[in-house]
Amino acid sequence: MELINQNFDNQSYYFYKIPKILFTKKYKKLSSNAKFCYMFLLDRINLSLYNNMIDEYGNVYIYYSRKDMERSLGLSKCTVISAFKQLVQFGLIKQVETDIGYRIYLYNIFNNTI
Repeated sequence: MELINQNFDNQSYYFYKIPKILFTKKYKKLSSNAKFCYMFLLDRINLSLYNNMIDEYGNVYIYYSRKDMERSLGLSKCTVISAFKQLVQFGLIKQVETDIGYRIYLYNIFNNTI
């Protein structure tokens, strides 16, 4: 296996991004599992925009089942449920129960002051 050198083209690879704001004092007590869940939810926003998943108020929503999150992150059901509860408690997401699962809205944390 080669080391990454100066010719490395990181644009050829896909990356998940975790917002730096999640590592500030305000979110200090948010678990790493919750931060990773948020990262996956945030990544799903682009798919929702592509599929025009926008409500009557112009807000983008996503569907990401707990089961899918368990599989994506390799976490237990209880851990994922706890992570989602934290995301709600910290004001990062809003969930609306529908007949096909939870409609998840992400709050825009990027305009808030640190």
